[in-house]
Amino acid sequence: MKSRCNKAFSLLEALIATAVVSATVILIFRSFAAALSSARLSLNMSMANYLAADKLWEIEEACAVKGGILPGPTSAKIAGTDFDCGYEIADIDGSFADLKRLKLVISWRESMRLGDYSVDFLTYLRPRQ
Repeated sequence: MKSRCNKAFSLLEALIATAVVSATVILIFRSFAAALSSARLSLNMSMANYLAADKLWEIEEACAVKGGILPGPTSAKIAGTDFDCGYEIADIDGSFADLKRLKLVISWRESMRLGDYSVDFLTYLRPRQ
């Protein structure tokens, strides 16, 4: 014959086991969400690099065709994406008078991380001869 004490102990064991399993499942789901967030950030950084390469080529070609004068705004949203692009072209003082410094910034907003991110690029342009 079992006593009441043994029945209460098995109920206590079940409650503790349930709590441990629940905590483990919650930790696994949080880790999975963090991994998805990191993967999304990595995807956006890669996309920003591809968009920057494309925009750098576009600016270089426009400089070559227009003789160093770029038409249009220096800050704009990239069509079909959630990315913004801004650039600045400046003269370089000193012995490299024919070079121009180009600073390109690609920025975006991360929804899962609640923050604004940007990637900055710096390069130099020389007119084609």
